[in-house]
Amino acid sequence: MTAHSSPTKSIITVPLSDRSYPVMVADQGLFHLGAWLAAGEQAAVQPGQKLLLVSNPTIFKHYGSAVVGSLQQSGYDVRHALLPAGERYK
Repeated sequence: MTAHSSPTKSIITVPLSDRSYPVMVADQGLFHLGAWLAAGEQAAVQPGQKLLLVSNPTIFKHYGSAVVGSLQQSGYDVRHALLPAGERYK
């Protein structure tokens, strides 16, 4: 178990007709991302699989190590790609 206790999480659905998607909100949730994925929160992603984390340099500087560490601790093979910030790079 990590030094961070498991937070309460909320799921918010972004309603976009046929493109709706869920957003998980949890205080300190980045430290638990790997465990949540490994526990079946997203059935398409299983421990041992390769994952690519895509971010921009500013966001990655602040949150990248927490996300990568959480995923690796849960058994994922994680790589990252940094793209410039801005809508045209999404």
